Amino acid sequence: MDLKVRYARRPMRRGELIAAWEFLLDRLEDGASHLVELTGDPGMGKSRFLVDLAELARRRKVPTVTGRPRSLPAPAVPSPEGRVILIDDLHHLGPGELPAFGSLLAALPTRPVLLLVASRPRQMPSRVAAVMESLHPMRWQLAGLDGDELDALGADALCGAHRRAEFALCHGNPRYVRLLVDWCTSMAPCPGDPLLGLQTPPSAAVLLAEFAGLSGTAALVADSAAVLGGSFDADLLAAVAELPRTQVLEALDELTATDLLRAIPGTAQLCFRHPLLRAVWYGMVPVGRRLGAHQRAEAALRALCGPPQTYAFHVERSAPVGDRAAALVLAQAGSGMRARDPRLAAHWFRAALRILPLGTSTVRTHGPLLASGAAAAWRGGLNRLCAAFLRKYDQLPRSDVDAAAITDAATSRAALELQSGRTEDAVRTLEQALRQVADHPSAEETVRLRIELARVVHDAQHAAEVAEDALLAAAGSGDQRLRAAALAAFALAKFSCGALESSRSAAAEASRLLDQQPDEVIAGTLDALIDLGRAELGLETYEPAIRHLARCAAIATDTGQWPSSVTASIALGTAQLRLGRRDEATRTAECAVLLASDLEAPSLSASALALRAVTAGVPRNGQPVTEPADPHEPSNGRTCLDLLSRREQEVAVLVSQGRTNRQIARALAVSHKTVETHLSRIFGKLSVSSRAEIANMVGRAAAGAGAARQG
Repeated sequence: MDLKVRYARRPMRRGELIAAWEFLLDRLEDGASHLVELTGDPGMGKSRFLVDLAELARRRKVPTVTGRPRSLPAPAVPSPEGRVILIDDLHHLGPGELPAFGSLLAALPTRPVLLLVASRPRQMPSRVAAVMESLHPMRWQLAGLDGDELDALGADALCGAHRRAEFALCHGNPRYVRLLVDWCTSMAPCPGDPLLGLQTPPSAAVLLAEFAGLSGTAALVADSAAVLGGSFDADLLAAVAELPRTQVLEALDELTATDLLRAIPGTAQLCFRHPLLRAVWYGMVPVGRRLGAHQRAEAALRALCGPPQTYAFHVERSAPVGDRAAALVLAQAGSGMRARDPRLAAHWFRAALRILPLGTSTVRTHGPLLASGAAAAWRGGLNRLCAAFLRKYDQLPRSDVDAAAITDAATSRAALELQSGRTEDAVRTLEQALRQVADHPSAEETVRLRIELARVVHDAQHAAEVAEDALLAAAGSGDQRLRAAALAAFALAKFSCGALESSRSAAAEASRLLDQQPDEVIAGTLDALIDLGRAELGLETYEPAIRHLARCAAIATDTGQWPSSVTASIALGTAQLRLGRRDEATRTAECAVLLASDLEAPSLSASALALRAVTAGVPRNGQPVTEPADPHEPSNGRTCLDLLSRREQEVAVLVSQGRTNRQIARALAVSHKTVETHLSRIFGKLSVSSRAEIANMVGRAAAGAGAARQG
């Protein structure tokens, strides 16, 4: 065995550590002594793991003693055959037990003993830490659980929001995973983050016990820290706790010594050891104290002149109904977070609507909030919330609506309609919005609407004309971000109608402009990267397509724009398959399926599952897949239509002939709703978003089949 593994500073899987333990037991039989320190955060499972290690030693009939600092074994009784001693919670070693521990360490060089101590390094007394450091122990850091180990704790029952954040939030820590599962599954439906002010589950008791020994001042500072959340400094804590700074500093010494708070290296900031620890303690802060702390936190953060999103949480938790200024803060915070965290933005828009004074439901006050909330909810994959915002928006009078609200409402509504296969309704929605914004001198909103319309119209030539109008309007605006989005839409539309040279030229220019934009700007226009990647995919420039789609998927995932993440991942997996990178495509497909599983979007889920099925090589139409399937080109004698059922193929062919949904329904003697259902499945299986793309695929499939027959 490689001895380096024994000194690994990285977290080690349980299997690795068991192998290292077996090796040390072999060395013990040869007469060698070893000192091992097993470290890990609270709840990582060190105590349980020590039980497993002790059992392994006993199976070898090695005399084994386990205990905690107060039950240290006498060092004078190790047997000649060797002895295993496992001591848990060494960080609780008090001054009275230190001499016995020193005697035990002194016995190590004189006889074969394998001594393993488990500890929380951040809570280790300085004298004990110095003794351990002087002996140069083998340090093993216990890694968190993953995969099936997490599912065994119930992680597979988490809601989508918590399942996606599970590892980042819990780092595989069993204690945190169990708490998150209990919290999440106790609510129907789970509200997602933040889990603040909700009833604390029983499994939180072990975390609450860590606060039990705090002094009164330290508990008060912990209350203020829980209200603040995130990171904070001593001055901010003093303002919220209404305590002198010197007392706060003393309390911070106590809170960091118990590892409830941790200092952020290189800064004067601190934070809770873990977000769930903060959530648990927040729920224990008395309501009156919490309300006052939120008000003081808002005032202190406002004084620092930060953006509204830095103190919006405190406004939401403390503002009374009717506070117009508070509603404005929440609206501004929502606007600032739409591209950075759309689910949080939608939450703040909804909070602003809740706080607005009763009887003021007018277009000027509620219209922009409802439209912005719908757009944010759509970006975050909250379709039901998006529809709820739109229903309330529809109840408002249509006079004095600004162009931005019209555009947000129309694009969100069209997206919902398109996702349910109601393409004609989506076209009408966008065309009506274009007529409405004609009275407003806003080039940006006109361009946005035309780009969306180009994506959904069923006629390829019409789509190209609409995209060209968008491009001309964007050029006149001087906004390079808008121009890049229009170019990407134009490139895709031109490809769909067969104008390949125009498509290549537009794609190249769009690529140049988008590559210059930082991620925070791209986050507000992810559809442009998706359009560009799809155009490049059709033009068979696969490496640029992979680069743009991978960037889109990464930004979308980082910002919680889950529909865009899934859409980009599906197109990315297709591009990877085209280059024969089946392993990469398989990982991409699995990611897309996971992300789509919690979205209220059946067509996206169907598309992700179809991609996974192709990458796995499962039977397709009764035949095994032997080559990477491609939704744009024939492969191994097959075409994109092989992904569809017989009825779906019939619908796709009629779409390619320019038929409307009602015309298709009459031709096939089915209901209009049935046609919409078939179209939704076709969009998902072929990874497309417009009727023009379906028509293009049908035409290319027919051409490929004709060439095969001639061959």
